[in-house]
Amino acid sequence: MVSAWILAVLILLCMANVFLLAVLAYSGRGKTDKPTKIGFGFMSVVLVLNMVFSIGGVVLW
Repeated sequence: MVSAWILAVLILLCMANVFLLAVLAYSGRGKTDKPTKIGFGFMSVVLVLNMVFSIGGVVLW
């Protein structure tokens, strides 16, 4: 069973990741050079995977 403390930390982590994704989307708009777009895309993928594996880990636990 998932404790309330772990659930609270997971919610906080997911909220932080969503905030960081919003910051990436805001700061990445208007960027035209390819390396910058690749970097922002990579960071976005890492944040999304962090959320998926965090939630999946708690579900499997």
